[in-house]
Amino acid sequence: MNRGFVTYGIVLNAAGQVRSDDKILQKLEALRDNVNELRAATRGDGRLFEMGLKQLAMLEGNALKPGVISRMFETVANEDVGELRNLSGKSSPQDIFKATCRLHGIVSKACIDSKVGASFDEAGGVETIALNSFVTGLVFARLDEKTLTGIRDTLYSRNGGTVQIAMDRLYEGRFPQGSNVDPQLRISISTLAHTLGNTYRYDLAAVVNDALGIEAPPMPDGEEGLTGVDEKHFKQIASLMEDYALEFQNATQAAQAQLNP
Repeated sequence: MNRGFVTYGIVLNAAGQVRSDDKILQKLEALRDNVNELRAATRGDGRLFEMGLKQLAMLEGNALKPGVISRMFETVANEDVGELRNLSGKSSPQDIFKATCRLHGIVSKACIDSKVGASFDEAGGVETIALNSFVTGLVFARLDEKTLTGIRDTLYSRNGGTVQIAMDRLYEGRFPQGSNVDPQLRISISTLAHTLGNTYRYDLAAVVNDALGIEAPPMPDGEEGLTGVDEKHFKQIASLMEDYALEFQNATQAAQAQLNP
């Protein structure tokens, strides 16, 4: 998308949120500061700046507080993205799930470190998607075209569909037979499964196609066009999810303690 159209859309969304001329000017000045901070953080990297600008448009006219973008860049720059680099259309459901969790962890950490919020659960739906997409865009801007194409192939693969179906089942509370999971952790797993499912299958697809500059063909929705997930893969993913839910819970609590000593 042309940079001018992206910027024009950001301005229109911002102006539509307030009524008085003074408030419109304040909003536009805050957005200008965001763009200047983005430009400084990208340090002359045109591709990275363009990617950041596209994802700023996802905020629908909302401006981030001063320093947030810089801190997000700093966090993303220091995170290991090796598991994402290894994805391809042939990746196993377990490898896809682990990479999804890794990306989710980076996104969450960037939001925590920049003091946007201790977790996405504190934000509204539009804010959650926008922040998620913005940080994901920063991660993808670090990756070359071959790696991005591998991630895209993963999204559209049958194993990618398997992960999505497993996430849907866990979100609905359909755990594997014989699962002995604490009731409170079951709630955490179901909530996290919903977040990861959206991150992986839908919002993630939009950002990776943006990064590649291509239109996205429709993906199979749910189990449509797929054979479903066999019990072996479902049990493996559910077990990995249990471990990740505990890990994520502990990391979030530690981050909240640092933010609110």
